[in-house]
Amino acid sequence: MLKTQFLKSLVPPSIKKIRHCKYGRITFLDESKNPSGTHKDRMAHSIANTYQKMFKNNEKLRLSLISSGSAAHAIQLAISEYGLPPLKVLIDESRREDEILKKIGCEVYTFDLESRMLSSSDILKLTNNEGGIEITSNMAINPYNTYYKGLTSYLSDFNSGYIFTPFGSGHLYGSFLTCDTFDEPFNVHIVGGKTHFKDTKADKLYAPFNPFSVVDENFINTKIAMRKVGRYSSIIEFKEESLQEAINIATHNNFKVEPSALGGLAAMIDMFNNSAIKYAENKLVVVTGMSRVYAELNQVVA
Repeated sequence: MLKTQFLKSLVPPSIKKIRHCKYGRITFLDESKNPSGTHKDRMAHSIANTYQKMFKNNEKLRLSLISSGSAAHAIQLAISEYGLPPLKVLIDESRREDEILKKIGCEVYTFDLESRMLSSSDILKLTNNEGGIEITSNMAINPYNTYYKGLTSYLSDFNSGYIFTPFGSGHLYGSFLTCDTFDEPFNVHIVGGKTHFKDTKADKLYAPFNPFSVVDENFINTKIAMRKVGRYSSIIEFKEESLQEAINIATHNNFKVEPSALGGLAAMIDMFNNSAIKYAENKLVVVTGMSRVYAELNQVVA
């Protein structure tokens, strides 16, 4: 069956270890080998599975979400292989991904996403899907426990130190906060790297509003108090200079990634430069790959 082919195309992350002259030993978890080029394929498989079950009971049901391109691309590939109706995607009117998404089957709608904060009902209305299911904000489908469960399971041997991830929607970072993978979670500090700089090269990590993420300082502090994560877990805003250094490191080590994939590495660099972590500490960086959308727009060989 087609869905089996898609499932088989999800691969374990590549693991690469380097010794950097300034930052010491770094282990990289690289997600670029997945079908659409990023970790988003894991989320897409989970959503397609859930949609198929819902669709059996209501064949008129449609899905909507806000996307900057890579998530919509991955989800559309997955639901197409399941033979499900096309995804309804809302993207910012300034973005260039619309034609690429239309080409693979998405229904694309545009809006000025910086103009105001949108509710799930707003998103459904703007995508002509009132009565449908909005998945950007949907907690009923358990995103933190399902989307990246397979990815976090590869880290069962990581029992102390820092894990750095990009922070965009918060689903990936939140998955590490809520997983039960580590034997001593109170010794594992989860750090997310984000930006509020509009002109950042890490454009997938910029969002003027992020009302749907439940992962905030209170959520993290609660996990720390419960000893479910290390006490230095946090979300930090990386500097653009740190992102550029992360890009240089990725290029030197032949990672096939776009700048948004390096939010975790940029956060690690920022923390090191602020003396918040040390050369000898155990550091694992999740790099999330390069989406086919990014590759096509920037004429990069994916």
